[in-house]
Amino acid sequence: MKWAITLLKLGFVILLVVAISLQISVREIAKVHLDQLVHTRSIALNDFLTSSEQRAAAEGLGDTQSSDRSDPKNANFAHVVKSTGDLLDTEILNIKSLSCIDVVERCAEFTNESLPSTIDIPESEQKTLALAAPMLKGGYRNQYMRFVALVGNALINRQNILLPSIKWHEKGGHNSVPFEMLFDVEEWNRHQSLPKLVNFNESIHHQWNSKSTVFMGSCNNVIKYFHKPHRTSILNGLKGVTQPFALGGAISGQPGNLWDFYRLRDKGSLTFDTTEASLTLHELEEWVLSAMKPSPLVVKIVNSIRPQNQPYIALHPRIEPEMMEHAHCKEKKVRSMPKILEQVISYEGFENYTSMFVAVAMPQMTVPHHVHPRYPFSKEHKENLETLISMFDEGIDRPKNSHIHVWTAGESSLEERKVNSCMIQLLASIINMELALEADVFVGTSVSTWSNSVWKIRHWRGMPNYEFTHNGIKQVEGLPPPFVC
Repeated sequence: MKWAITLLKLGFVILLVVAISLQISVREIAKVHLDQLVHTRSIALNDFLTSSEQRAAAEGLGDTQSSDRSDPKNANFAHVVKSTGDLLDTEILNIKSLSCIDVVERCAEFTNESLPSTIDIPESEQKTLALAAPMLKGGYRNQYMRFVALVGNALINRQNILLPSIKWHEKGGHNSVPFEMLFDVEEWNRHQSLPKLVNFNESIHHQWNSKSTVFMGSCNNVIKYFHKPHRTSILNGLKGVTQPFALGGAISGQPGNLWDFYRLRDKGSLTFDTTEASLTLHELEEWVLSAMKPSPLVVKIVNSIRPQNQPYIALHPRIEPEMMEHAHCKEKKVRSMPKILEQVISYEGFENYTSMFVAVAMPQMTVPHHVHPRYPFSKEHKENLETLISMFDEGIDRPKNSHIHVWTAGESSLEERKVNSCMIQLLASIINMELALEADVFVGTSVSTWSNSVWKIRHWRGMPNYEFTHNGIKQVEGLPPPFVC
């Protein structure tokens, strides 16, 4: 009997040891997988943002002795920051006035609200148009195209535009950014040929909720707008509203009437007909872009990043994973960063430039595999990412001992300036665009609305544009053709 009990005890001890070993193994395996995931997400950003001490040293803040200047990574990061704006001032580093609006959160208390009937207001005062959607849709330039369509409609109908209805969308959630945070309203309203941006006036905009920042009675549809199984048009239930008038707000995930309005005129088949004139889309855009100046705060951020008194090339490669997986215009895409880079540095006419800005979303380039399950693990993407990291770290050596310093802005530069994360992608796109517009030379791609917009604005400013293609660099003469992808 004692022998049996001893044997049972021994067996229990063996099982316990095996269980503990297995648990440790599982933990180790899990740790390896976690480390790989973290490494995948941070591989590129770590070359720019390696530690708080390093950032402080690079910016000239705090104790510079705490950062080892002999470390190549420290030296490279300091070189990037110094050459793209010298020391950052404290006003830029502590941005408190840039904030977002979560429309769904604001709508939560107004889901039972009904739309008031139209009241008797003199027709001469019923001149305001509002965006019915909770925010503009798409990437920054697609949002801009919809905004132009809204302006065109207001122009045709001799209406002003309700300023609090114009909100720009930060991808990936409900966050939106008021127009006045990003653009100079006073400058816009100086342009007499364009509709005025007006503030909320309770006596003439009584069908608008200034707290939820959407039309009264539309909060249920706004909440559904962000949920795929229940996507609905915001315009449902807003038929006949005039205080203010409503436009935009198609079913989320569909192009919508503002997009269609813009695209039909972009193809040249329709114009903007007012009582004074018949405008083409390009003529209207020239008006809009002359009035749509960045807000003073955005200008300060741009000035803190841009190299002073140094000519530079701006390049928009558009090789982020979501574009590479996008189904349209596959045959036009130049998918290799090394190939794009080779075209730029070998192009006759660019040989005297020693500085190059690359407009690229580095956080998207390091996106984890569960967001884009295929492309980030491809050999092509790995090569593109490694090329970018090498460029930003080491620059590019040309034949005959000439060297090009390569820098970027985007999300990483805004993180350094403590910009609210709720708007960082949107603001990064605007900052990148301003840097591209101010470059001595811009090289873009025809598969991007962003590049197409930069070409247009630079053409109106009389500045040179180029396009990289499968067959090399070519100059973009005149206005670029309508965007078709």
